[in-house]
Amino acid sequence: MKKFTTLFFTLLCICACTPVRKSVPAAESGPVRAERSIRIVFWNVENLFDTINDPLTQDDEYTPGGSRHWNGFKYRHKLRNLAQALVALGGWERPAVIGLCEVENRAVVYDLFHTTILKQAGYQLIHEESKDPRGIDPVFVYDPKQFRAYTHKKVELVYEKDTGRHILYMAGTAGRGDTLHLFMNHWPSKFSGARETEPKRMRAAQTLLNFCKGIWEKDSTACIIAGGDFNDEPTEKSILMGLQAADPAQWAGNRRLYNLATGVEGGSHKFREHWSLIDQVFVSGACLKRLYGTSQQLGALPFLLKDDLTYMGQKPFRTFTGFSWEGGYADHLPVYIDLYVQ
Repeated sequence: MKKFTTLFFTLLCICACTPVRKSVPAAESGPVRAERSIRIVFWNVENLFDTINDPLTQDDEYTPGGSRHWNGFKYRHKLRNLAQALVALGGWERPAVIGLCEVENRAVVYDLFHTTILKQAGYQLIHEESKDPRGIDPVFVYDPKQFRAYTHKKVELVYEKDTGRHILYMAGTAGRGDTLHLFMNHWPSKFSGARETEPKRMRAAQTLLNFCKGIWEKDSTACIIAGGDFNDEPTEKSILMGLQAADPAQWAGNRRLYNLATGVEGGSHKFREHWSLIDQVFVSGACLKRLYGTSQQLGALPFLLKDDLTYMGQKPFRTFTGFSWEGGYADHLPVYIDLYVQ
């Protein structure tokens, strides 16, 4: 524990001494932790694949002989980068819960948390294989000293013609026994067109909302937290109509999900010159009352960004740009919240 704490302070000092980037479209200050709170992080880590070809999935490009020439050196480099970022995101104490998406399998998450500087933290893993053609999954990891999971479930998403990545549900207790219900999301992308794929994101939103309603029927004051990559912005149909997300500034009762990305400046993902806020956190009314602040935070740590020489400003320091290896972190910025616990 002493070694891990030392690593936290060392990394935080490095971050504090890094020059501020004036063009970052998000909060740049260090992630200061609220007292008597736990930090919950959500992050799309951009294709965390091992180097082994899985004959059951479309992962050929992430093999040594594939189009990206993915090898052990690049894989270990990405693991070290992600571990460095997760440590820094914790503030003065490591995150209690971390939700990740775009990970290939259980083995790569094990490597991230057991072969890097994170190995002394003792994180535990919740994972289920998805039906995604590429094999990428949502996962949760948690620090058992801050959060104790007691159940989890795959919330399947079934569409008209196919199935896809599930939503991962996990429930557990924090503090002296506060029950938290958490969902890790990675909704269908707009790769085939925004309008063409909108019904899939609507289905994902309705599925998530229906699951939440089932929780509220048993406990109207349940603390629900749903985060991840929703591939839609706060003002789009799947969020406003499908999920029926409310503005945190306008109280609508306990049995509603409030979008903590509402009114947040900047973005978590950049396509060409456009920043979008597709990585979001939603909480129930009971959870909103225990939130530190009124919105989610963008983990725009300086080393997660680089100068954008084509479209100006800055952009996420990602692993690949096209098929060119950059050696960065991810094409999304992480988001997080601090929650008071008793």
